[in-house]
Amino acid sequence: MLKIALNQNTCKNLGLIEFIHFSKDFYGVELDHEKINECIAKRSTIQDIIELLDSCELSLLSIFSLENFSLCSETHYKLKILPKMSLMMDYLYKLESDLIVVTPSQFENSEDSSLIPKWRIFNRTRKRLKEISNIAYKNDINIGFEFENHPNSSISTLSDAKQVFEELEEVENLGFVIDLFHLYKSNDTFRNLADIKEKLSLIQLCDVNYSEKNGIKSRTELERLMPGEGAIEFQDMFDFFRKLRYRNIYSIELSEHHCQDKNTEISLNYLKKLNQRNYEFQD
Repeated sequence: MLKIALNQNTCKNLGLIEFIHFSKDFYGVELDHEKINECIAKRSTIQDIIELLDSCELSLLSIFSLENFSLCSETHYKLKILPKMSLMMDYLYKLESDLIVVTPSQFENSEDSSLIPKWRIFNRTRKRLKEISNIAYKNDINIGFEFENHPNSSISTLSDAKQVFEELEEVENLGFVIDLFHLYKSNDTFRNLADIKEKLSLIQLCDVNYSEKNGIKSRTELERLMPGEGAIEFQDMFDFFRKLRYRNIYSIELSEHHCQDKNTEISLNYLKKLNQRNYEFQD
């Protein structure tokens, strides 16, 4: 069964309660831990969130994201990152889910990236990933690592992310979260994921366009589009992942201006229409 969730980044302007109501037609949601904090600060409780998810028949797919964990100082790591992770694990336990999405540290400016050798960035990221994965393992939590293709990102390509994972194959609860936007922006496609099929924790869906100058296609100026509006062949992609035996949930992550009922409905219906080769969708 092909199950589709909605990532809360699609609707950053909505509070947690509003977003959950908005997502009622999906299988599940990915929630921003900051939005959970805000909701609780306004005197809602975790039990209120549980009851709302149940009433909307939604599963919690993941909580995102643990940021700046990889290159920050040891003091920041111990006093800020680990306590934040502990809180996110507590939320996951109470909300009956098991995936924390983590993203690599960002440099203050893109020039800083040339000052640190890549091998040092990889080693530091690898060390921290192993540490937080070990902590999460003791709590039956999985860690999903999402590279981000921004100029200031310390891990900005699929190739870099794969190199980080080279010495972490034995870490059972660590996998990749692949956002198609960042994948295509880094000049890769879904076909480049075959060699990490056993480590795919989550695929985040959107479509992308290619800008063109002087007859040359470029991916540097990509924007998120609704599935079916851009260059990605989604039927081929789903066939490809079916052959890889990918069985996890997919999540749609669009831009904020797509946060309208008609847009998410169009996206969901488009994906349902791909049900031509024995796929089953949850309404």
